[in-house]
Amino acid sequence: MSDFTITIPATGDPTTPNTTPHKKVCWSNNSGGQVTFTTMPTCVSPSQIPPPLANGATTRDFEINSGANGSYGYTFVVANNISADPRSGTIQVGSGG
Repeated sequence: MSDFTITIPATGDPTTPNTTPHKKVCWSNNSGGQVTFTTMPTCVSPSQIPPPLANGATTRDFEINSGANGSYGYTFVVANNISADPRSGTIQVGSGG
């Protein structure tokens, strides 16, 4: 079970968790369309991009890597949106854990 759920909204930026190494995060899709990740934050394992995420679905858990510290970005596209421009989010990782 994840420690933090990052919610992808229909508009605006996803929630930005402030977390520490060894915590688990997942993404929840509330965008109204399918989300396809194009990059993942380099602070998580596994580093593989997950399959497209249906509206209302949640990804598997990803663990924050040991030694991660700082701000880590990722990008995604929401299909079924008038403009399928890439969107982005951030995970903020502090030292500890």
